[in-house]
Amino acid sequence: MVDLYAVSIDDVRAMFGADAGLAAELTGAAQAAFPAPTPRPRPFLPLMRRPREFRVDPAQPTREDLTRLLAGGFVPPERMAASWKLFRALLEHRAARHSHVEMDAHTLEAAEFDLARHGLDSYHCLRKLGERPLGIPLHGRPDAIDGYAKHVHVVGTRDALREVLPGVDDATRTIVEPVLEVCETAAERGLDVVTLTS
Repeated sequence: MVDLYAVSIDDVRAMFGADAGLAAELTGAAQAAFPAPTPRPRPFLPLMRRPREFRVDPAQPTREDLTRLLAGGFVPPERMAASWKLFRALLEHRAARHSHVEMDAHTLEAAEFDLARHGLDSYHCLRKLGERPLGIPLHGRPDAIDGYAKHVHVVGTRDALREVLPGVDDATRTIVEPVLEVCETAAERGLDVVTLTS
């Protein structure tokens, strides 16, 4: 699976070490994305057993994860997965457009081949949209594409994809169209594109 976001890379990096105004905005977005569970009254629960709703799911972001992210601090390895999940939610909040594309490495390879067969040059291949390092405190994940493309490259990719799209296979079109939507928004608004795989 691949997620693409039309967003300024400067706005992405500003989340790490956010000023007071941005921190308040992102805190609200995080609370909306990960609402605290509402405890249900259980009058006869044994005193020594902790109710399920109060148990912490290690895969879910915590208030401490948010505080650490907003401060731009070091993320411990055991909190990396939850922090990536939090980052994705905040990234979607900040982005002018977000597309989620269902594809794996094999599907991407087939789409890239089909696009090249119809004249797309390698400089504008889909992988290039996530080639530049994000430059954030979250460590990259093995075998994942976590990067961005600058606005000028996004514009070129949009134009190149538009040119070859009419001739590609239906399976390739299903992948390219949501990618193109994000590139269109980024091109029109002077934004970059961030690409994350999962």
